[in-house]
Amino acid sequence: MVNLVTRKVVDLIEGRTIETVTEWLKKFSNLKIVSRDGSTAYRSAIEKTNPNIIQVSDRFHEKKALSEALEKCIKRLYNKKILVVQCEDCTTTLETNFDGEYNQLSTKEKENYDRKNIEFKQIKEYYNKCNNYSKTAKKFNIDWRTVKEYSHMDRLPIIKRKGTSKLDKYKTIIIDNIDKKAIKIYELLKNKGYNGTYRNLRSYIYKHNLKVSTIDKNKYVNRSYIIDILHHKSISDLKLNNEEEKLLKLLLKQDKKLSKIIEISDNFSIVLFSKKTEKIEHWIEDAKTLNISELNTFIRTIENDIIATKNSITYLNVSNGVTEGKNCKMKFIKRMMYGRCTPKLLRAKLLQLG
Repeated sequence: MVNLVTRKVVDLIEGRTIETVTEWLKKFSNLKIVSRDGSTAYRSAIEKTNPNIIQVSDRFHEKKALSEALEKCIKRLYNKKILVVQCEDCTTTLETNFDGEYNQLSTKEKENYDRKNIEFKQIKEYYNKCNNYSKTAKKFNIDWRTVKEYSHMDRLPIIKRKGTSKLDKYKTIIIDNIDKKAIKIYELLKNKGYNGTYRNLRSYIYKHNLKVSTIDKNKYVNRSYIIDILHHKSISDLKLNNEEEKLLKLLLKQDKKLSKIIEISDNFSIVLFSKKTEKIEHWIEDAKTLNISELNTFIRTIENDIIATKNSITYLNVSNGVTEGKNCKMKFIKRMMYGRCTPKLLRAKLLQLG
């Protein structure tokens, strides 16, 4: 617990349960404003102790929670390499990515996927009826965390295990020279240190479908670039070359849903610093139109704590920054005192340093 005015540690309590926090707050009847994270225990304890205390939800934690929710969504919906079709009036959609991956599977892999997909639909259907992770897990003899993961999915993803090859590190060279004959590429690779066979090179080119036509028309964007943008990095911060930057901009132009996700993330930051509380309600309405499960979960959290969220927009000078700095110092002291760090000694040390 930190005094936001003096920036000094007031106390270090032993837990964060509602009862523990309530008992501690009763000692300070003069409290007027409190900055906190999204913990429901803190919210309930403050309301129970003194409903007149102004609760301010920390903006950093809110933005972080949204970024993590959208990152989880991106990882669920998109592959590590997102296909960009470079032709006029072409759009990149989740369906084309899925169909392309499914068609690349062998007959046995398709059979396995279809079998697992039937089970996936049964689990989803049963969970939607009972709305209970543990009950569903017991019914299908699987882990409850798997049920939780499936509940946020619209479709079972295709997971294809790929073996490594000696030629993986030469793939860029192969692509750059794919218009040449295979024997010429083989000679070039041998000069670069490749000690495999010519037949292995031919098989590698065929297996990965490395042709002039596909390389010229279809390119890929790393999913990590999208995640970096969600964490409020601009395209210029990603340090991409001209070709990669062009592809990324083309992807965002083609994929309307992806562009909307990034727009929702950016708009939330703008709303938090706008000083206009009514904007958060407009943002919630706009975000709900995407109908993304992870985003809907975040919206419910915001709606359940809407007063503190609106206060975070109003009181821009109040934040958890000081508290987070003290937490960092406390963890550093804990590591220094490893082996002799009891809660009592840690509390005394922290209060002494202020």
